[in-house]
Amino acid sequence: ASEEAKMKVKSAEKQMLLEAEARVKAAETQAKAAEARAEAERAESLLTLAAKEEAMTKAELKAKQESEEAKMKVKSAEKQMLLEAEARVKAAETQAKAAEARAE
Repeated sequence: ASEEAKMKVKSAEKQMLLEAEARVKAAETQAKAAEARAEAERAESLLTLAAKEEAMTKAELKAKQESEEAKMKVKSAEKQMLLEAEARVKAAETQAKAAEARAE
C-alpha cells in the first residue's frame, strides 16, 4: 500500500508540474500576443503619422504651386496694364502731334 501511495503522490506531482508548465506556456503566449499587438499599434501610428506628413507635404506643395501661379498671373496682368498704358500714351502723343499739325 505504501508503494502504491508513493506512486500516486509521484503521479500527482508530475500532473501538477505539467499543469504548471502549461500555465507558464500560456502566460508566455499571452505576453507575446500582447507584445505583437503593441508593435502593430506602434507601426499603425507611425504609418498614420507618415500619411499625415505626406498629405501635409502635398498640401504645402499645392499651395506653393498655386501661389507661384497667382504671382505669374499678377505679373502677366501688370505687364498687360503697362502695355495698355504705353499704348494710351502713344495715342495721346499722336493726337497731340495731329492737333499741333492742324494748328499750324
